[in-house]
Amino acid sequence: MWSGTIFMIDFVSYESEKYPKLQSIGNAAQFAIPFAKHFCTGVGYDIGCSKKEWAFPGSIPIDLEFDDLYHANNLPTRPVDYIFSSHCLEHVNDWVETMDYWYESLKEGGVLFL
Repeated sequence: MWSGTIFMIDFVSYESEKYPKLQSIGNAAQFAIPFAKHFCTGVGYDIGCSKKEWAFPGSIPIDLEFDDLYHANNLPTRPVDYIFSSHCLEHVNDWVETMDYWYESLKEGGVLFL
């Protein structure tokens, strides 16, 4: 006899499509963070975290909402070990150019976790 748990997922509609409700409440990165912790070590950025308390643990949070000069296409000049970003690239004008810039902002062997 099966004794597992069934999880019910709530959905929301957007432009005639259905999406998991959890995507509409922010901090979607919380589901990727446990996995990312295996790869994102050292000094790194969380780009587009929206709120500092939602940033990847130990990272330098980067977001347009913060009162500084930094954003996805203007990072601090020092190379980092990793860049973590969740749900950010869809908001930039040229995501290919942005990803090229992020790769250039990594130390050799650095990790880009999207």
